[in-house]
Amino acid sequence: MRRLLLAATVLALTAAPAFAKLEVEKIEACHGRLGPVRKTLDFYPYDEVWFRFTVTGAKADDEGKVDIEMAWKLLDDKGKEVLSKKVPGKGPIAFGSESFPATVSVVLAEPVIAGEYTLKVTVKDNLASAETGFEKKLSLKATEFAIVSPQFFHDAGFTVPAPAGGVVGEQLHFHLLTIGFDRAQGKIDNELTVQILDRDKKELLPKPLRMVAEKDDPKVVKELQWLDYGGALLLTKAGEFTLRISVTDRNSKKTATFEAPLKVTAP
Repeated sequence: MRRLLLAATVLALTAAPAFAKLEVEKIEACHGRLGPVRKTLDFYPYDEVWFRFTVTGAKADDEGKVDIEMAWKLLDDKGKEVLSKKVPGKGPIAFGSESFPATVSVVLAEPVIAGEYTLKVTVKDNLASAETGFEKKLSLKATEFAIVSPQFFHDAGFTVPAPAGGVVGEQLHFHLLTIGFDRAQGKIDNELTVQILDRDKKELLPKPLRMVAEKDDPKVVKELQWLDYGGALLLTKAGEFTLRISVTDRNSKKTATFEAPLKVTAP
């Protein structure tokens, strides 16, 4: 079962001009650090909020290093702080770029409850005594049967983030959770299927990949908050495809679906 973290903030430092104005650009909501763009800012419990963006104008010291502090706050609809985190980021300049990418993530576990929220992100340049940032409105929905926190990885341990795609011959690993499944019959019974579609939306697998999650231990059925799924695809052909992952609660007959564009390139 995946260990939930309240937050993670990642800086990937490259380079920045010495005297430019500190700014944040190209802000995108996304599914994981390198995953596809998220289409809405509607979330569910145990979902993970990810934003990636570009920071420009950070000052470097005489050794070519920048000193950045990333911070975020999650505020409820009354402006009360619910969660917060500060993470320092120091590192050398490389590649001759005038910017560096950054990401921020927040897991919407307790004490966060359904409602409207504001995520306030701050980027502080300690060398230049400059500060910038952005705010985004989020909506946390009440629990219902849903897929949450779908992400992609290079490894089976789900530790090295990957884009949705890769190079022919690679394995692409995916991970997700489901919540809100029916347990009224004293059991949990979910089925996950994976299908690949071509650019014309034709299904390429004669039979979709399939996984079943069944639980009938009374204590587990009562207390389990999410089901944890992981799998892998061997990328065998270059092109642009769609990955479709569906999970059906066979007790309630409800189905949740996640789709992502899948781009595979030749070596």
